[in-house]
Amino acid sequence: MRPGAADLYRAKEEALRHLAGYRWRALATTGPSRLVLALVGPADRDGIRRAADGVGAAVAEAVGARPRTGIGPCVPHLGELPASRMEAELVVRALARRGEIRSACLEDVRGTANLLMLGEAVTADRRLQEGPVHRLRAHDLRRGTAYTQTLAAYLDAFGDTAAASRELNVHANTLRYRMGRIRELTGLDLGDPYERLNAAVQLFALGPNDLVAEHEGTPKTSSPSTNREGTPGLHTADHDPVTGAGS
Repeated sequence: MRPGAADLYRAKEEALRHLAGYRWRALATTGPSRLVLALVGPADRDGIRRAADGVGAAVAEAVGARPRTGIGPCVPHLGELPASRMEAELVVRALARRGEIRSACLEDVRGTANLLMLGEAVTADRRLQEGPVHRLRAHDLRRGTAYTQTLAAYLDAFGDTAAASRELNVHANTLRYRMGRIRELTGLDLGDPYERLNAAVQLFALGPNDLVAEHEGTPKTSSPSTNREGTPGLHTADHDPVTGAGS
């Protein structure tokens, strides 16, 4: 669920109460579906992680849903706080993409965060969207097939036919047939590591909701959750604008 204004208010009050109990000074503000906390204190990374975990547990008890908590970098001046918040927001997005609800810093989710930024570059430049994945997606839209989802599952499974078949809930022979059709339709050479990596980045940029293509003219429906997506929730970013401690 997405938290409403009342939930966010309770979350803010409970977070500040919890932090005060551990003698953390903090500033707090709320925005759409998010709570932002700026911690003021010593740059103690372990202490900040404990504070983030404690805030998550306290908020969960108050509103009935644990937030995803992004920990921004320590910053020495207020002027650097926006950059710290942006990093914390990126961490929250990475946690959501991984389907994880916990606290983390950028180093914990570096791979996913980097792919999110690469995906944004692909989405912003049509030239980077061209190629086999684009042709496959267009075919799915025209014919109502599921080849894009099949390719994503196959790459996620590192080419393990049995694992990809289980993920898609199809017979292994069905998967082999689909992969053959993908090669015929697009010319994709999965034996080329560069082409394979490029396809994986383009699929990641599509996002989980666009892997399953609806036939043209058919209203789009949301797809079930997979290991490529997460559920929305409270977004919490914690920073220290004074001493550089960030949580």
